[in-house]
Amino acid sequence: MMDEEFSGFYGQGKGATKTAWMLTFADLLSLMLTFFVLLYAMSQITHAKWEEVARSLRQRLNPEYTLEISFSQDQTITKKETPAAGNLDYVYTILSEKLAKATPNEVSLRRLDDRIVVSLASDLLFAPGQARIQSRGEKTLRLVTDAVGSLNNKLTINGHTDPTPIHTQEFPSNRELSLARASQVAQRLYASGYLFTIEAFGLADSRYDEIKAYGEEKKRLGRRVDIEVRSVMP
Repeated sequence: MMDEEFSGFYGQGKGATKTAWMLTFADLLSLMLTFFVLLYAMSQITHAKWEEVARSLRQRLNPEYTLEISFSQDQTITKKETPAAGNLDYVYTILSEKLAKATPNEVSLRRLDDRIVVSLASDLLFAPGQARIQSRGEKTLRLVTDAVGSLNNKLTINGHTDPTPIHTQEFPSNRELSLARASQVAQRLYASGYLFTIEAFGLADSRYDEIKAYGEEKKRLGRRVDIEVRSVMP
């Protein structure tokens, strides 16, 4: 009798049609229990563990994509507030005051529609054909890096040269030279306390025709490192 009832419970006996629904009901209860356990487990997110799980999923499922996670205000996670990028008009006023001690032949300041450009004369900072900062340019460079390095705006550094070609073992062309000089200025900005990523480019003489000058004066203005201050966060 017991064997008959037992087999009927699993759909093999005469009572199968009466008890088969219990299997579906048991599965439903199990799924609901699992669902509520997951909800409870996710109600308090541990940031380190969540990042570990996300990193593991990226590596196993689709390593070429990046998973971005944002947390709502009511989560128990310590947040670090980052100051917003400064308004360019305000930043221009501050930089004008801080760079007033530098002469125009050393540093120039321009306000464009979407950025501020701080131009450093390469003749002051570097010897001809070199990318090592000279001692005579240290004071002016420190003045600029202290002023710009305290900002929370996005920075881009462009190295420029005049059209005179260079062919040395260290710098096969003007592009390598201009990039090395831009990188030197970027390193000084990091040392002054700038916390975000800086993009450095070697433009060589690609924008030489934009300079509104002639002769040796145009060449002097072509040899420069520009620090571009953008209106957005890094």
